[in-house]
Amino acid sequence: MQDRRAAAAATPPALARVAAVVWPDGTGGHRLALDRPDSADVERYLVLPSLRQPRFLLPLDAPPAARARLLLRYNHLRTDSRRAVRATLAGAVRLGLPRPRPGRNLVYAEGRSLLRAVAAELGTRPDELVISTGIRARTGPARPTLNVTDRRGRPRAFVKVAGSPGQRAALDREHGFLADFAARPAPGLLIPRPLFRLEWEGALVVGVEALPGDVRRVRTGHRDRVRPWLERLVGSRPRQELTLADSPWLAGLRASATALPEPWPARAVEAVDRVERQHGGQAVEHGVRHGDWSPWNMAWTGDDRLALWDWEFAEQVAPCGLDEWNWPFAYDTSVRRLPVPQAAARLRSEAAARDAGSALCCELLLLDMALRRAGQAASGNSSSARHAGDLFTVLGHQPS
Repeated sequence: MQDRRAAAAATPPALARVAAVVWPDGTGGHRLALDRPDSADVERYLVLPSLRQPRFLLPLDAPPAARARLLLRYNHLRTDSRRAVRATLAGAVRLGLPRPRPGRNLVYAEGRSLLRAVAAELGTRPDELVISTGIRARTGPARPTLNVTDRRGRPRAFVKVAGSPGQRAALDREHGFLADFAARPAPGLLIPRPLFRLEWEGALVVGVEALPGDVRRVRTGHRDRVRPWLERLVGSRPRQELTLADSPWLAGLRASATALPEPWPARAVEAVDRVERQHGGQAVEHGVRHGDWSPWNMAWTGDDRLALWDWEFAEQVAPCGLDEWNWPFAYDTSVRRLPVPQAAARLRSEAAARDAGSALCCELLLLDMALRRAGQAASGNSSSARHAGDLFTVLGHQPS
């Protein structure tokens, strides 16, 4: 037992955060071990590129060719740099490299409880399924998305697991939106159907259908081309014109600002108050919002629909311009890696050149992003803390 505890303690932090959600031990720790547990029911995983720098977890219960397919599945939808990394690793994996070595790139998970639960929901046996996942080196709680396939690497589902209260709420909201669109589709949009929702080991688990194999990448230059599908999304649900003072969206931001832990409430509430003082009487069209309208959350299908996923930030009633202005700001901060003040200045300049309504929506988006990042910072995400601080500073300096 002492050796197992020592092995668990030696698990790299980024990997341990994922393991605590996917293989919980019931005490806040995990059952992912560096040494093989004394159990007949064990899953083996290859950590790529290594335990010192974990980025992917691939099942050794699948053959090398299948593990390579797991890395390459939907790889053409990713950005150039991420696509190149996966392609390089997949080439080595297909050849059976690197070889599994304890202490270097091999870990064990005792028990198959999550696989058993997922298999039951999918109507198959646990030994017919394997799971893989990416690992991100972030400081906040993990929110893994598991790629569930058969042993030949053919997709069966994407499975999201949420353990913390905030992530559970976001995943529950996403499931609600997916179920609503399954019942009332939006014309021209392919929104993955939810396959199941279950409570498991203190976590919320949601299974979502896999994307078609013929999806094509939406590029950053497709912003104008994609706009008609955004209009179809908004047009598929009720819309109403509300003043910001009467907006449930702004009221929700205020509630979120007040609930933040220190040091965020004062700056967050001040930012919301400033927007209401300056623009509270202005009428703004409200409707459904995706919440992360970015090229990496969408793809073209073979029948020229737009596939759209990741609905964790979606809202039924929000200013209709938020999604449109999310695209350039997300690209500048996430892909181009521009500092927040520079990205905000570029956004404000483009919006002001269009019209006053766009300029207002730009400010509302920056406010929304500031509150979102502050919430993520409260969960321990250090990069979000920096972004939130920069955004609140930006919001305190109005464009000339």
